[in-house]
Amino acid sequence: MDLAGYISQIRSETDNDDDEQYTDEHLGAWLLSVYQRWHRRVEAAFPDLFEASETQGLAAGANIFKPGRFGKLVRVLRRVGTEYVALSQASPVNPEIDTFLGYTEKAEEIELTPSSMSEGTYLLKYVEGPHETEFQPSEILPGHEEVIIEWAKAKAYERMDELQKSAAAKKAGDDVLKQAIRDMKIARRGAAPRPGFVSVRYDEE
Repeated sequence: MDLAGYISQIRSETDNDDDEQYTDEHLGAWLLSVYQRWHRRVEAAFPDLFEASETQGLAAGANIFKPGRFGKLVRVLRRVGTEYVALSQASPVNPEIDTFLGYTEKAEEIELTPSSMSEGTYLLKYVEGPHETEFQPSEILPGHEEVIIEWAKAKAYERMDELQKSAAAKKAGDDVLKQAIRDMKIARRGAAPRPGFVSVRYDEE
């Protein structure tokens, strides 16, 4: 479903086909907000779904920069011959005098020490965070579209001062996501999900 499809369905299900109560601009902001919430919830359960990697060639003294959608660090590897070898974290005390190359995660970069040993090619593996400025329909997993729609409807109803409907839509989205995550966990364990099945091992948060 593309952006226009989400907007059309939300307007239809909230009985709103004009800009009197809310506009497409409002919908765009709401969709971005609920997409970011969805991304963080799914990422917490399945970080590998959003894992990405980037190769960077560095001169001596340079550090690895974090890509724009960097969320969480997974691993730092350095090319040695034809293979990549994982680096360990640098010593927290005087890392520049260490005899092995290590890394320290900083706010904007991955610092490599001793800096005199940093020349080389690196593979940065990380989990992508949600897009900060635009809703990304292509990232929504199959079967999760209803979560986005219900959560966005909750925001629309709130603006329309229909608070009971807003609460019901938010709960509907929450319930769909919880069930979807349960089913994904069951599928990863090799068992087919059953309608209405609730796993007592599932951590809702």
